[in-house]
Amino acid sequence: MDEKSQETVVDTAEQEKEEKTLGQKIKNFFTGKEDEGKEEKKDDNPTAEEKADDPQKEASADDMKEAIEQARKDAVAEYIRQQEEEARKAKLTPEELKAEEDAAKDKKIAELEHDLMVRNSKEKAVQLLDSKNLPVGLADILNYQTEETAQASLDTVVKVFGECLENAVKDRLKGKTPTGLNSTGDINSFADAQARIYKQMGVSKEEK
Repeated sequence: MDEKSQETVVDTAEQEKEEKTLGQKIKNFFTGKEDEGKEEKKDDNPTAEEKADDPQKEASADDMKEAIEQARKDAVAEYIRQQEEEARKAKLTPEELKAEEDAAKDKKIAELEHDLMVRNSKEKAVQLLDSKNLPVGLADILNYQTEETAQASLDTVVKVFGECLENAVKDRLKGKTPTGLNSTGDINSFADAQARIYKQMGVSKEEK
């Protein structure tokens, strides 16, 4: 085959290849296969932006790492504390150890009993205040040191605020403008009443 014939064959092959490629592109355009191929390629090869680390995920990872480290430190500190406590108890005599355990139990029981007393006393105080149309929030300022002090302070609260209400009613009947709950005067009256309550209970306002 001469040189001219070889060039003709090459040109013909390239032309057929281009026509085939063009025909395939047209076919893919109408069938949508080209887009599917691109989508699959996109899924298989994420872009640089998709590969970039998410700042929020980085922050979450840092928080998790910090929490784990803190938990590790707490566990180590607790282990050391337990070891020191065991070493201390090992030096005690059986009698001393039993006395210490009994004291801890008694303290725990006393705390539970006091919590129960406070809860019961406060419930009774709320019921009584509500029945007398007094603010139930006054139950929060009672002295719950003992059941007796709780009852005594409740009696004082009821008495003082009862007197305040009675004076307000008398002022209204006399035609005076009583100090209402929204007035500046009543704020002072409330403070005075509260001070009287604290005084009669034998405690200072700061202690409450």
